[in-house]
Amino acid sequence: MNHGIYTALTGSLANERRLEILTNNLANLNTSGFKREMPVFSSVMARQEAGFQGPALTSSQKEYVNAAVIQANQVNFKAGALQPTGNKLDLAIEGDAFFAVRNPRDGNEYYTRDGGFSLNNRQEMVSADGSILLDIGEPPRPLVINGSEIKINERGVVVVDGVVAGQIRLVRFADRQALRKVGVCSFQATKASGTPQKVDDVTLHQELKELSNVDPLASMVGLIEISRQYELQQKIMTSLGDVNRLAATEIAAV
Repeated sequence: MNHGIYTALTGSLANERRLEILTNNLANLNTSGFKREMPVFSSVMARQEAGFQGPALTSSQKEYVNAAVIQANQVNFKAGALQPTGNKLDLAIEGDAFFAVRNPRDGNEYYTRDGGFSLNNRQEMVSADGSILLDIGEPPRPLVINGSEIKINERGVVVVDGVVAGQIRLVRFADRQALRKVGVCSFQATKASGTPQKVDDVTLHQELKELSNVDPLASMVGLIEISRQYELQQKIMTSLGDVNRLAATEIAAV
């Protein structure tokens, strides 16, 4: 295959994946606590030099070292803007931390910045997907709200009708980029991320929600850029294909 065609092809495939990521970001523009993703690009040779686990390049493959590939998706954990809601169960974290929740379907613990909570039929505080908000107990327990007057201070202490009902578990990780994304707004700990560490140096805000950190203007500009690059790559492949066919025809005529 012509080297130029191979480079244009891999670039085109990388842009398709980039488009998928950008489209998903825009689809979650209004999802509270959503963190936008970004593709991380590298060349074939760069992956080899970085210790990418795979077969070594052959001499012929090394001719295509400039081919672009997506090495990984990186989550941008920049905080979104805070929006007042007037809902006493809506919470927003100011600082580097996550809410700890337990999914009742699989029993696993996950971590999220989405602070849009409500009460289930057992009066437990739950997230939009039904995951149960956990307290700082060992083992962590659900936060049960039996009452009408709900006050949650900046350290996550929950007071219901004047009685302390518990304290919200807030955690952080040694390497949050190593967290595994699950679903739309949730993350799961991995060996590389380290175990969740309880924190008390962040501020919790009641009656506020953290919005998505997707930048709609930058995303639209990105869509235009991808479209133009993809069109150019298609033209390059068509032109080089014509050159190859012409060369093959002339050689056959000799």
